[in-house]
Amino acid sequence: MTAHTLAAACAIACGGRASLSAIAVDSDGGGAPRGDTSADAAADAELPDGAGYLPDLGPQSAAYQINAAHTGSTDDASLFGAPSRRWAHDFGGPVAFPLIAHGKVIATFITGERPADKRVSVQAFDALTGASVWGPIDLGVSDTASSAYDGGRVFTLDRAGLMHALDVDTGGVLWTAQLGTVAASEQFLGAPTAFGGRVYILPNNYGKAAAVDEMTGRVAWKGARSGGSASPAVTDSAVFVAVGCRNAYRLDRATGATVWHIEAGCSASPGTPVVVDETVFLFSESTLHWADARTGAVSTTATGATLPPAMHGGVGFIPVNGRLHALSLPPVTGGVSWQYLPARGTPFIRTSPMVAGGHVHVLWDDCTLRAFDATTGDPVWSDSEPSACTGPVISGGGPVAMAAAAGTIAVPYRRHLVVYGLASADAGTGTVSDAGTD
Repeated sequence: MTAHTLAAACAIACGGRASLSAIAVDSDGGGAPRGDTSADAAADAELPDGAGYLPDLGPQSAAYQINAAHTGSTDDASLFGAPSRRWAHDFGGPVAFPLIAHGKVIATFITGERPADKRVSVQAFDALTGASVWGPIDLGVSDTASSAYDGGRVFTLDRAGLMHALDVDTGGVLWTAQLGTVAASEQFLGAPTAFGGRVYILPNNYGKAAAVDEMTGRVAWKGARSGGSASPAVTDSAVFVAVGCRNAYRLDRATGATVWHIEAGCSASPGTPVVVDETVFLFSESTLHWADARTGAVSTTATGATLPPAMHGGVGFIPVNGRLHALSLPPVTGGVSWQYLPARGTPFIRTSPMVAGGHVHVLWDDCTLRAFDATTGDPVWSDSEPSACTGPVISGGGPVAMAAAAGTIAVPYRRHLVVYGLASADAGTGTVSDAGTD
């Protein structure tokens, strides 16, 4: 196991981890529990063939941290250029991460100040003009909700496990499904991930990860009892769920069977896993772990991180309180490429970074957005939405992250959503400021 060492100025202490174990599960069901082997699961073992899905029009930002692998990055060529502010919308309550698909920006948000009054709604806007295309659609009582997109459908999930499938173009409700149990302890705090005809979800408190058919709302399989508050990361063949500390599972995407399970015996709140090629990055309790996606073997750890990273081009962009570190990932060099150290007293970074158009975008808790050159770390541009940070703070919401696709960048500033356009796609209605050094 390799110990990963950073420069002292990086303020991330790294070291190997010898106590983790990867438990392989063979076809006889040894080791960690297998997936649901009920008749329903067996009938749905084959992945959907895509019949009935709408064709996707160009790039999308379809999940928490842009994509199903949660890398927080995109190679979309339309995102290169100088951004301009297009439009903004005040929802009056906290907005979760937006989606970008079919020329629309789709936002899930919470209204109501008292716990009994909190309700979740979803609304779609024209990405260029900000005009409402459909909604807001009231989805019921909840203080937490988030969404995902795939194949022409938007999927919302609230704390109690109520999922809605909506037509992306009309907002029409196609089906609803209650995926939680009657036990109040089972809650859905992580975002759903929609990919290849199924929506993948993970309840907390030892609930079971599950795959839901996008066309019907029927549960295709339930995996090992794990539970967690993170969003599942999905690839062509696997579903990765983080449970807590260094506990994680790889499940077979078609059947839900456990492929491997990493266990370390603690229960801290996990962060969403990030998958890049054959590596899965697991974040929990200020520690980032590099694990082999095929075997679960952990080779490297880095402590001090405060949010899951964005990964792009062999570099991890890692928040450390109010600072940002660009770290070359093993097996490249494992060194610090650059770091941004703001002035003393700068608030913490609010969301995981996002890499788009060659820039790293970072949102601070004072409603300030900064973009840096991903290669050099030089400040490129900045903007802020100070009015979003004033007034009473309404609790609740959902996972917060930025979105980018098709010449559009969408940033949730607390209760405001601000949308930027790239010069190659739209002239915009104003310019953001050039970033200076702090």
